[in-house]
Amino acid sequence: MPSFTEIVYNPYKDHPRRSRMWMVRDTLYRLKIRDKVINFKYADDGDQPSLGIVIDEDDPPVSPFDCGDDCKECFPQFFPATVRVSNAVAQQSILALTEAIQENTASLRSSLAAHADFVVTRWRKKSREKRLTFLEEHSSLYPKKWAAVHLLNAVNYPHSEDEHVYYTGPNSQALFFNTQTEQVSRVQRVPHPRDPEGVVNRFRDTWFLPYLDAEMLSEDPLLLLGLLHHRTVNEPEKWISFDSSHVVLAECFGPIDHVFNPQCVLVQGPDYGKLVSWNARQMHRGEIMGFTKAYFVFTAQSRMMALLRRFVSV
Repeated sequence: MPSFTEIVYNPYKDHPRRSRMWMVRDTLYRLKIRDKVINFKYADDGDQPSLGIVIDEDDPPVSPFDCGDDCKECFPQFFPATVRVSNAVAQQSILALTEAIQENTASLRSSLAAHADFVVTRWRKKSREKRLTFLEEHSSLYPKKWAAVHLLNAVNYPHSEDEHVYYTGPNSQALFFNTQTEQVSRVQRVPHPRDPEGVVNRFRDTWFLPYLDAEMLSEDPLLLLGLLHHRTVNEPEKWISFDSSHVVLAECFGPIDHVFNPQCVLVQGPDYGKLVSWNARQMHRGEIMGFTKAYFVFTAQSRMMALLRRFVSV
């Protein structure tokens, strides 16, 4: 049990919260960091755009919406942001994700139309151990139940009393309270979370799909089969609300950059994935999504369909 307890004074709250409890609470309540710019990123990932300019914390982007930064609908659609990309790169990035989602969905539907019985029988005949081995070999899902809790603990727990490894947020003030001496001392803010064991990059599927883990899916064969059925019979746009509410874990701990562009993305209708200008009515009705948020959600959908395709194909 560490002797240091970190207390974080959040700039938009009136009282201190313990850091781990605060981050867990924000994740569970689907809350995002209320800052315009956040400059943290884990190394080595292939999901980030190839072109972009790192945003200066002292020169944040102008809000692309006119309903005010206190708008609970619009602000988290665009912020926090790390990298600014052009319209061309934004469209290219979303198009690549959209095409991957559509291609994998079409492949799954074709395979199930021809071999659904075989897919079901093969998976149900596997033992729990073989199902677990398959998932560990062909996905980047966390191996144990309550995956989100394990991931939160891995990136947010101090590895020694002398090393500050918490991420406290760009504008928060971090204090250490020594329970032995009962003294409070100020510590320097850490600009990004540390990941000494590579947890983020090893379990990327679970960061974007935190309700899934290998152990749970291996115990009951119907869980993955049910997931396969519902994800293939419904269009991706039907899952937008669900997926949007579950990418907060990835948004809080940054497995990919927070990519900013002032455009929005259509998430309903035949032009799914098309870049459009912000419109208050469409945004508040859920017909469009800010690019920053959409990039996370489309990445989650892309990883989901890729995971299911590997399940059917291998």
